[in-house]
Amino acid sequence: MIPEAYIAFAQHKLEPDLSDITPDPSLQFSRETWFDHIRDLYAVSMPVSFLGLTQHDGGFSKIIDDVRFIFRFSPYWFSFLNVPRFYNNFMDPYRRSRMQPSLLLALLAVSKCLQSAEQESPAEVLRVALLLRDEAQGYLEASLHARAIDVELAEAAWVR
Repeated sequence: MIPEAYIAFAQHKLEPDLSDITPDPSLQFSRETWFDHIRDLYAVSMPVSFLGLTQHDGGFSKIIDDVRFIFRFSPYWFSFLNVPRFYNNFMDPYRRSRMQPSLLLALLAVSKCLQSAEQESPAEVLRVALLLRDEAQGYLEASLHARAIDVELAEAAWVR
């Protein structure tokens, strides 16, 4: 006859421990993949004639163009941002992974919105601007819930 203590021990070992499985992706995973998502979004939303070597390169260069536009078009509106520090963080892949995604997304949304009147299809550009704005809001709320509050999050909230 098998002792009951042994049976209880064996049953406990066979049950999976679900406490080690997290229901949502970690904030670190989101921080590592957010820029790829934005670059892919830009690459897909660009006209085929704009694409150069690869879609990723074209998406990245268009993101840079939109960021430059917003800082050139309205330097007074965004005077609270340290532009050299922003570019320093944005251009370095390691520092970019530590940026608040909502800051870049909010800047891109405003940039797209301001540029929409000059585009061939302003409705499509405004649709992309609203999509970027919604993404910025989502990342802002996720950072707040994760208590990842810093200067860039405050800047993103101000831009938004």
